[in-house]
Amino acid sequence: MKKHPRTDFTIFITLFFFVFSLLDIWWEYSQGQNIEHLSFELVICSVAALWSFYLWRNWRRVGQQLVEEKNSYLKLHAEYQEWKVKNQRTLQDMHQVITEQFSTWQLTPAQKDVALLLLKGVAFKEIAQLFGKDYQATRSKDLSKIPATRPHRTLCLLL
Repeated sequence: MKKHPRTDFTIFITLFFFVFSLLDIWWEYSQGQNIEHLSFELVICSVAALWSFYLWRNWRRVGQQLVEEKNSYLKLHAEYQEWKVKNQRTLQDMHQVITEQFSTWQLTPAQKDVALLLLKGVAFKEIAQLFGKDYQATRSKDLSKIPATRPHRTLCLLL
């Protein structure tokens, strides 16, 4: 885990002031300073030390969580890349099977368009609207070469 330079600097400065405060307390004690003043400085020094420890501990925890998140991201990204490759092969294979079947049925380009729309789940009525044709004409004429009473079922069997 790479440390951020500001983190090290902040901890160094805080510890420097902590040590400096302890030296100041010791010097003032040797000079006969009253106990109330020394107690106040000791409390301030202790709070600074505890705050430094708190920051250091949280920075370490956040750093560890960041490493864990990065590892999780890398794992998920690798899984995504693997899925993407597998999916690409599947789509290519599916395209090949559909193209071969359309060739077997000797479909015209317009019939292929209708058949592909059916495979995508578009209804006959919507297909007729897209091509500006009558619903019955689209259903019977455009897919007449497909050997089935319900052409969309035959096309779905390809999947």
